[in-house]
Amino acid sequence: IQTTEECEALLHEEIHTLERSLISTQKSGDLPEEARICNNIAKKLELLGEWKRALEFHHYDRQICRTLDDVDGELLAISNMITIFKEYHPFLSLL
Repeated sequence: IQTTEECEALLHEEIHTLERSLISTQKSGDLPEEARICNNIAKKLELLGEWKRALEFHHYDRQICRTLDDVDGELLAISNMITIFKEYHPFLSLL
């Protein structure tokens, strides 16, 4: 069984790895993969309670999906942003 601190450290490590992947994916121009990585980063940030950063990555995911004319992907990103606003709005004002 892992402690909360160990879980948080693992999430931070995973985010760091994903951010490195994001940079190389941006260089390669693979937009669908870039959107997927942004969504994954955002979801991990949500688990850490980093709502503002999570919103930024979901927003970037939405922009990429719009560029790709990926309606389903864009709707998913919007849904993720709505969930954060709906569930965590009181905490966002504290940031």
